Amino acid sequence: MLLDTGNFVLQQLHPNESAIVVLWESFDFPTDTLLPGMKLGVNHKSGRKWSLVSWLSKHLPTPGPFSLEWEHKTKQLMIKKEEKLYWVAGENELQHISGEAYQNIVFVSNGNEAYITLRSSDEDLTKWTLLSTGQLINRNGGDVARADLCYGYNTGGGCQTWEDLPYYRSSGDAFEMKQGYANLDLDLKRHEENSSYGINDCEAICWSTCSCVAFTHLYDNETGCTFFLWNSTKGTRAVNVFFGPKANPGLFFN
Repeated sequence: MLLDTGNFVLQQLHPNESAIVVLWESFDFPTDTLLPGMKLGVNHKSGRKWSLVSWLSKHLPTPGPFSLEWEHKTKQLMIKKEEKLYWVAGENELQHISGEAYQNIVFVSNGNEAYITLRSSDEDLTKWTLLSTGQLINRNGGDVARADLCYGYNTGGGCQTWEDLPYYRSSGDAFEMKQGYANLDLDLKRHEENSSYGINDCEAICWSTCSCVAFTHLYDNETGCTFFLWNSTKGTRAVNVFFGPKANPGLFFN
């Protein structure tokens, strides 16, 4: 049966009709969205862990690279990309980062389970979604975490460090989303046709390639990559963007 909470539950009535046994429930298998009543954490008895996993792209529900987990031992909410730690917030940081949304977070720890869950009224539904970029949003409005702004060398806003700033990047370098067309010669474009690559994979490749100044997705489902490169021979450094209603969004250096 489908409950009002959105939880789909498979139940079995005991032969003597004395009790109802829950055989399976969808809330035990979260995808990219956390609804009130769903859990992030661990069941100590069964060993089951509850976590969110992003989609590969906003058009493709294939499991993506990012996960949202609650580490009960350190009492920290974490966003990881394929086990690499991107973003962390403890209870105090959560209150600062998520503002009013913090009031809707419930922390539970006992001998059976350790988890966090959301609570909200019908008038103010709190619903977290982990996007394919690593950004964690509240569907009711606002950001909870911006792991998409973590580049590996910066530590603001809960970002974690995992590598030094590449010598060809400067402190403060970041990608900026723009809508438009890039006016570059064809020899300054490179394609990655691997359809298992999401937009964050494109970002990581572009960030680690010194000649890359911009990127976008290659396919309509927002997988694969197109990179725009700086050609030192031609002296082309800037990317000219022409705005238009049918243009693909791309990420460019500020």
